[in-house]
Amino acid sequence: MKFNTIRFKISVLYTTILGVFLIVYTSVLYITLYFNLYVAFDERLSDKTQKILNAVDSYLSVLGNDEQSVFFTFRNIIGVGGSYRTQSTLKALEDMWAKNYVTLRLDTDYITFVRNSDEVIVQSANMDKEIQTLFLKELNDIDNHDEEHVSTLRFKNVYLRVLSRRFTVGDDGTFIIQVGTSPERIRQLMKQRLYYRLLPIPIILLVGFFIGNLFAERILRPMRKLTKTAQAITHEDLSARIQTEHADREMQELINAFNSMIERLEKSFKYVADLSSHIAHELKSPLAIMRGEIEIALTERMHNPEDKRVMAIVLDEIKRMLKIIDDLLLLTRLDYRPEILNCMRFDFRAFMAQLYERSKIMALPRKITIVFDNAPAPLTINGEPLHLRRLFLNLIDNAIKFTPHEGTVTIKVSGDNGRAVISVSDTGIGIAEKDLPKIFDKFYRVMTPGVSPEPGSGLGLTIVTVVAAIHKGTVEVRSVLGRGTTFTVTLPCV
Repeated sequence: MKFNTIRFKISVLYTTILGVFLIVYTSVLYITLYFNLYVAFDERLSDKTQKILNAVDSYLSVLGNDEQSVFFTFRNIIGVGGSYRTQSTLKALEDMWAKNYVTLRLDTDYITFVRNSDEVIVQSANMDKEIQTLFLKELNDIDNHDEEHVSTLRFKNVYLRVLSRRFTVGDDGTFIIQVGTSPERIRQLMKQRLYYRLLPIPIILLVGFFIGNLFAERILRPMRKLTKTAQAITHEDLSARIQTEHADREMQELINAFNSMIERLEKSFKYVADLSSHIAHELKSPLAIMRGEIEIALTERMHNPEDKRVMAIVLDEIKRMLKIIDDLLLLTRLDYRPEILNCMRFDFRAFMAQLYERSKIMALPRKITIVFDNAPAPLTINGEPLHLRRLFLNLIDNAIKFTPHEGTVTIKVSGDNGRAVISVSDTGIGIAEKDLPKIFDKFYRVMTPGVSPEPGSGLGLTIVTVVAAIHKGTVEVRSVLGRGTTFTVTLPCV
């Protein structure tokens, strides 16, 4: 696929929009899940803290609120251990709390009991000095009016979610409990979810690109038809139109505008063709009358040699103008009305043999030898003999005009893979390489230094190419200055 195409750009745009949507959708899901998981985690942490405090109340309700009882309770609750004088009375309570201790998984948590925001009374066995310092720093962010505060601590590569809650024992004993739990399961779950959500995105985008490509192909299909139709339209045939029944609305507007433009061009070309034909006919009539009058005057009325010379020159120019008008009329008809051809099947070998006889007569005044090499096998083509005759007579006439006296012109006919190949070669002055691309242009005439230009309209080779083209043939030329020129015409056989 080419990058600099509308189809590719539409596919990229479609894929980009899809990618942005997927990324935004995945991000929203990730953030929502992250938030909900941490909210649920904090709720469980708060519930765990509350159960610890409930256990503290249960112990103190039995032991009393003196300082020794409080310290023993704190230590016993977090599993640090210790002894007390009436510990035997706590047997049932301790057994119950031991089960809760395991259920709450307090052995992996970091727990401290703090008094006056800076005095650590009891801490869990796994608490080291660095973690303890971080816990105490968190107490600086707790407002005196805050009952509970939750924050996240990072210790080396370990993350802890720490809940700090203020509580009282008795009438004036105020303490803070800090419970830190690792949210590693949440972090692993979020990484896993993110991985499984991001991994399919490139695959989805790749599939989306191909789907977008198919949509773009469907959208641009009328454009391709329009392009093909535009390429097929020439000045010879402006009848092609594009159908709009299956095109989208915007594309229908473009196609309708294109069809309307072609229709206007068709009318304009027809007008130009008709106008050219009318002008040529209007010019041809007075020139024909002038030619007739001059020819009569030259034969009957003129006695002064100078007058005869001048009138002869004028007559030659009139004949040349009539020839140009005839050629222009022919080109106009062939360019804009190719249907005027009356094609038929005929024996091409016999046709070229007749032209050979005609060419010998044309070559007599210059004493030029015509060499004819006809095809050994029969050749049949489908064409109009009148216009083909003009094609080859133009080539032969040019070869004779540009070949010195007593030179040679060779006409060769052969068959090649279902095609007739005709070459007309001369031993004349040749054509410069810079002039070869221009010799088929209208009114272009080759000017060779030191050589007088031959009279002509500059339309002969243009007629050759037009006639060959409407017969689905080709014309090629090879030339070497001072050695001659060869024109090769190829026509399809039937």
